[in-house]
Amino acid sequence: MPSRNQFRLLAQTLETCRRWYNAGLAERKAA
Repeated sequence: MPSRNQFRLLAQTLETCRRWYNAGLAERKAA
């Protein structure tokens, strides 16, 4: 069972990845 700190780090990483992914999609649509 991951600790709360590990969970927060994981959530932060996922959020960052999702932001980059969405930015890439928006860029591809605009191009």
